[in-house]
Amino acid sequence: MSAVAELELPVFDYGDDSLKGPRFQETMRELRERSWVVRAEPIGFLVLDQEAVASFMRSKSATFPGPRLYEAQGITEGFLYERAKGTLLGR
Repeated sequence: MSAVAELELPVFDYGDDSLKGPRFQETMRELRERSWVVRAEPIGFLVLDQEAVASFMRSKSATFPGPRLYEAQGITEGFLYERAKGTLLGR
């Protein structure tokens, strides 16, 4: 089995400010039609299938990008950053 980092995956541009409203919804729909997981630099990967998300959320070995979402925006300290590190999404 290949590691997800080794797969050729569609890319979601996390920093694209134009991805709002209907354009965001259309982009997500197109990505879901191509794959259940996409590369989302610089944060890692996004899982687009609801059942797959539920499976990952139950997994003890999965890690989540809670703090990395803030770090990608230049936030590395403060209340929200520290709170994100202490939640399920921060493990």
